[in-house]
Amino acid sequence: MKQLSRRKLWSSAAILVIGATVGMLMSRPSIATPTFADPRDPFLLTVTIQNETLLPFRQIEFTCDPTAVELAAGPPLGDYKAVGRGFARVLRARQSMQAQCSVGYPITAPLKRAEYRLSLQYSSFPWMATRTMVQDFAAQLNANGQIEKWVARPQ
Repeated sequence: MKQLSRRKLWSSAAILVIGATVGMLMSRPSIATPTFADPRDPFLLTVTIQNETLLPFRQIEFTCDPTAVELAAGPPLGDYKAVGRGFARVLRARQSMQAQCSVGYPITAPLKRAEYRLSLQYSSFPWMATRTMVQDFAAQLNANGQIEKWVARPQ
């Protein structure tokens, strides 16, 4: 009887360790998007990078690049400048940080399409290997070709 109890205890401990290890390997930051664009600067996209786990993320680096800017009339713009880079040494458990995406100059002409790509590199404790996460955002336009809000595209 005592042997059976020890076997159950060791089996339970092994399952717990394996589950915790897989959970840590699968953990990644989450990204929350705003609901509406800022009418004063509709190309400004501010997102919140959240650590919803119990372990910290380290060496968080993000870049946010416009991947498409097409005017309603005329060819797609290809010379837009990305203004959206940031770094944080640690993102502790249950904390968040802001990331901003923008283009280098105001675009006031009606649009056909606008998109950003947020690339996030980080390492999770205790493994120091760098991991990458990518999230694409598309502008939702009104009938006049103006940005109303930014939405995350499914990955």
